Amino acid sequence: MTALEIFKKRMLNSSGSTIRDENIKNSKILLQSTFYEDPSFNPHITFWESDDKLDCRIFSRKKSSNLVISTIQTLLDSNLVVGSIIFDSNTEEYWLCTNLFNIGEIHKQGELTLCNYTLLFQSPEGVILSYPCVDNSSNTIGTDEDPVLTTLNGVHRVKLPFDENTKLIRETRRFFLDKYSTTTYTVTNVNNTTFNYGNKGLIELTLQQDSSYNRDTDKNGVCNYFEPTTTPPNPDPPDETANLSAVISGNTSLKIGFERTYTVTFTDADGNVVNDVDYKWNVVSDFDEKIIRYTNGKTIKLKVDDDSLIDESFLLSVTIDGNFITKVRITLVEGF
Repeated sequence: MTALEIFKKRMLNSSGSTIRDENIKNSKILLQSTFYEDPSFNPHITFWESDDKLDCRIFSRKKSSNLVISTIQTLLDSNLVVGSIIFDSNTEEYWLCTNLFNIGEIHKQGELTLCNYTLLFQSPEGVILSYPCVDNSSNTIGTDEDPVLTTLNGVHRVKLPFDENTKLIRETRRFFLDKYSTTTYTVTNVNNTTFNYGNKGLIELTLQQDSSYNRDTDKNGVCNYFEPTTTPPNPDPPDETANLSAVISGNTSLKIGFERTYTVTFTDADGNVVNDVDYKWNVVSDFDEKIIRYTNGKTIKLKVDDDSLIDESFLLSVTIDGNFITKVRITLVEGF
């Protein structure tokens, strides 16, 4: 075997594919071994939405126009995406992730923009929502092709995460954009396509200063404020199992002398999987004492060793508060 063949064999055994894959693997190992010791590693970062910790490096802080920009680097398996807001508890600063790329299948690297305002608005139910955002005010606008600049007094472009709340914002919606809550702005354009990256992305609002401030309706930091809707209290707690359904998965032919595993899955009326359910496994048969069973959470293992029971059957069911939710009939067959 030549030296080249020996080298290729070693590469195949170590990475399972190519030299490129081996280089990627080695780079990941090197990055992970040095990631937390780098001076740029920031141990004070959490996600604004969930308070979960984010392991990241933040560096190259600079000012661009009237905004502050930093570079962020994370390991490849981090949950950071474009549109994520992160919080630095050390500096008490919020940052909006405005760019993020997979670099060579080794790590993620992108751009953070410092949030410089907190936008307040109400949900359809009247709950006041508070979103850190990037407010980029501008006095002029133009393009490389058109050198003529048009003056736009009081125009702001606000970037926010694109989510279930911000996607409801429409043109003519009004906001405060100053900490004194005396100057109001009207949305003139909603851009939710240019910055639509991956699972989240950004939404950009263009707002124009108006003169419609009304101290009676524009209050609590919100324009056109309305009292939240309330739901009368229900004296009886809802029956959480009323719309619950279940499916038992597993082979309905149980071989004599062999063990089989059965699993139950619960779903609500919308088809969503429900995990926190108080239920019981039940076996109903005329030979109950000959059915060996082991339960572990949502699974049960069954075994029968008696050959005389071939072609007999029994019921495996799941009950909640004594009520049957689902059941399957299991037939005993010859073990071969």
